[in-house]
This record gives sequence, C-alpha cells and structure tokens, in this order.
Amino acid sequence: MGGFDGTEHFSSMRRLDLATRAWDEMPPMYERRCYVSATVLNGRIYAVGGYNGRVRLNTAEVFDPQTNRWSLIAPMNEQRCDAKCATLN
Repeated sequence: MGGFDGTEHFSSMRRLDLATRAWDEMPPMYERRCYVSATVLNGRIYAVGGYNGRVRLNTAEVFDPQTNRWSLIAPMNEQRCDAKCATLN
C-alpha cells in the first residue's frame, strides 16, 4: 500500500491472490503515503502516518475487506513517518 517511485507518491493498494499468484488492484487510500505504518486488527488493515511528498502525516485510515472500503479515523496527536506499528493479542 502506498509508496514512492522516485517521482510520485501513491495512495494505491494491491493484494496478492495466492491461489492465482496474481496481483489485484484494491481501492486507493484517501491519502498518498510512503513510509506508512500498517497493521491488521480484527480483520481490518490500518494505515497510519507516512509522508505524502510535502509533509509528514498524522492522519490514519482503516480498510475493511468486508465492505472493500477505506475510512478515515481519528488522527494521531503527532505526525509520524518511518514509524512501525503492531497489534498485540
């Protein structure tokens, strides 16, 4: 999800189908993000912070595979870039 190709910052996300070994294009995130932190909690994918090419981000969003949609969630108090996130239990 997200990324940077040396010129452009991306909001795109792709999924690898292990059965077909093919990459599927998924709905894009709201924000362009490289150096984004990502984790999974309760079957949802969280994208937190990152860099959009201009500023470090404090925004966060969540992808729900059931609805195939991204939703913005409450922003963090601080901008974060190159951070890591994880889930526990």
